[in-house]
Amino acid sequence: MSDDKFHYDPTEEEGLAYAEETPPGPDTSSIQQVDVSKLSFLHPHRRSFRLLVLVGACVLTFGAYFSQDVPGAVGTKDMSAFFGVGTTGYSLLYSIYALPNIVLPLIGGMLIDRYLGPKFGGILFAGIVVIGQTIFSIGTLFPQSGGYYVSLFGRFVFGLGGENLAVTQSTYCAKWFAGKELATAFSITLSFARFGSAINFIVIPSVVEWAGISFAVWIATVTCVFSFVASLYLAGLDWKGDKQMVTKEDDDQEAEMIRLKDVLKFGPLYWYLTFIVVFFYISVFVFVQYSAYVARLLTRPLVLHHRQLVATFWIITDTSALIL
Repeated sequence: MSDDKFHYDPTEEEGLAYAEETPPGPDTSSIQQVDVSKLSFLHPHRRSFRLLVLVGACVLTFGAYFSQDVPGAVGTKDMSAFFGVGTTGYSLLYSIYALPNIVLPLIGGMLIDRYLGPKFGGILFAGIVVIGQTIFSIGTLFPQSGGYYVSLFGRFVFGLGGENLAVTQSTYCAKWFAGKELATAFSITLSFARFGSAINFIVIPSVVEWAGISFAVWIATVTCVFSFVASLYLAGLDWKGDKQMVTKEDDDQEAEMIRLKDVLKFGPLYWYLTFIVVFFYISVFVFVQYSAYVARLLTRPLVLHHRQLVATFWIITDTSALIL
């Protein structure tokens, strides 16, 4: 036989190593023979780049989820007495956040797809979250002198960015992860975001006992600032990745336009999953809203802090999402 048949080409092995490190999504047909070791640490086809994106995506929504459940961590009775309102007034702190988000994520998703992109979308919505939480915190400085209405407005502004920030997080994951990595990326970011809720129910009650409700709310504001910094960090990474991934085909290809009527093309499976999530939110998040009060009734004979007991719910949820 001819020796040419058994000729060894080292670039073939390098190409295999590169293929193993590259996610299934991007088209790498034109660079399959590139040595992985020669690629930049921040090249999008390196696991190191995607790991950095994952870290940023986790922190991106941590502050929003931590701050969202501050009223629940403080407790119905204490928060109502602090502002001098009844149970209805306390419930409005959650309702005014939730009502706009019936439609806002849809609008925010279209804005990200058509105009903003994840870079500017993340910065915009993270900035809105910081502004809203800051307004809420300012209202706690004079709770009995109209501060409740300032805080209520702050929760409304906070809601304008909170769920849209989660949409941005999902966009980053879908953009830079593919195949078997995508589900793992979604589970990790979701778990870390809900870990913020768990930490909230552990930390905030102790801070309230030590320094008061207003100080505890300002602590939550600081976590939102961290998330805003994460949005800047992700924007930089995304810009770096886009710069290295641009090809002639990408330049020539016209972006697909997203229209509202495209919703009518979604299949039955989509709507089935949507209704599952809706009923899940109805049952779970209403419970979280009053969970501290319920836990207090159930744990009176126990030494365990009733509000911190609620954190176990989120810890179990986080762990399950990460494993499954």
